[in-house]
Amino acid sequence: MISVQAVLFLAMVLTQAAGKKGDPLVSVEELRELLKESVQNTISLTALAEQQTQKMEKVMNALEQAETKVANMEKKLAHFMNQTEKDMGMLEVENEETLTEIETLQGEFTNMKEETAKQATSLEGLDDRMGNLEVTWPSGSYCILANGVCPDGFTRFDGYIRAVQTYSANEHYIKTAHFGNSNIKCHGHCGQYPNWFAEIQIVSCCK
Repeated sequence: MISVQAVLFLAMVLTQAAGKKGDPLVSVEELRELLKESVQNTISLTALAEQQTQKMEKVMNALEQAETKVANMEKKLAHFMNQTEKDMGMLEVENEETLTEIETLQGEFTNMKEETAKQATSLEGLDDRMGNLEVTWPSGSYCILANGVCPDGFTRFDGYIRAVQTYSANEHYIKTAHFGNSNIKCHGHCGQYPNWFAEIQIVSCCK
């Protein structure tokens, strides 16, 4: 491709040569076509250069964006790694504390088992001593209220009064109570027998 400057220079040389010899070597139309072709070539080259420049700018922008993204990702990764290390450190501390607490609880549990075993042994010894004890009653003649079988040396006696006359059968006049095998209660069900509401039974052991 011929530049505009080259065409102009060529035209000048040819014109000078023609002036010396009298006949032009290149016609004006040919020079015009050459100049036109040179201008078109220059325009095409300029457009191509602009396109290449735009492409290069896009590539550079894309590279800058990619570098920015990579830098951000590196920062996030570094933050994540730091946080992970902190979390792992905290977990290790918590695990150590938990293991210490478990060991402490195991020691306390072992101590409790040993203490329970000692107490059980003491209770067994106390039961044995209680079984070997002999119950002794004061001497003399007296009676106690019976509650099941009378103790050795005592004789069982029982008696009752039924259909005792009272003013009423309500709780203000008859309060039901049990004293071992003895009791105070209503005769039949309360109010069953008018005026004859109460009943007393005494069971004793005497010597």
